[in-house]
Amino acid sequence: MTRLLLGAIIAAICGISLCPAQPNDSQTITNWGAAVDNVQLAINVTNKVIEAGAGTLVTAWTKNSSTNSIAIYTSWQSIYDFDVFLIDQQGTEHHVKPGDPGRYGSGGFRSVRAGSTNRAAIALYNWDRTLKPGPYTLKVKATFWDTTNGDVDRNSKHDLVSNLLAIQIKSPPPAK
Repeated sequence: MTRLLLGAIIAAICGISLCPAQPNDSQTITNWGAAVDNVQLAINVTNKVIEAGAGTLVTAWTKNSSTNSIAIYTSWQSIYDFDVFLIDQQGTEHHVKPGDPGRYGSGGFRSVRAGSTNRAAIALYNWDRTLKPGPYTLKVKATFWDTTNGDVDRNSKHDLVSNLLAIQIKSPPPAK
């Protein structure tokens, strides 16, 4: 697990694309977020018990069941391509983002063909260590655009919301 997370973080920092548009692999997704123009978002995590502030890996799948290609934006680090939230028992959404990276690399649009699924690894790290331990719901939001003859229609922005995952936040170890 630690090697997988470390590899994902290094790949994200270096701008390496972990997974191009492709059909689902051996992991079958059965719980998708609501469809928007026949496009859906699903998430899963490798560990559903997470230490506050510790790193974890969220996998996000964007499934295009429409008859047209769509475009998703990809940058040098996938955490900045998605909006990740932890929702506490009172319904408060905590936006999970690491601190400002100090620099931003270039990004661009990636096409997801009709009938295809894109998989992205979102490495969460250096997030709020002050979150109270307890049960939370993990939610991810993403955006896609329509394409015509390979051109992105920037006026056709659509927002997706993933399925919801129950996770547990535990206290970090005491500082030494």
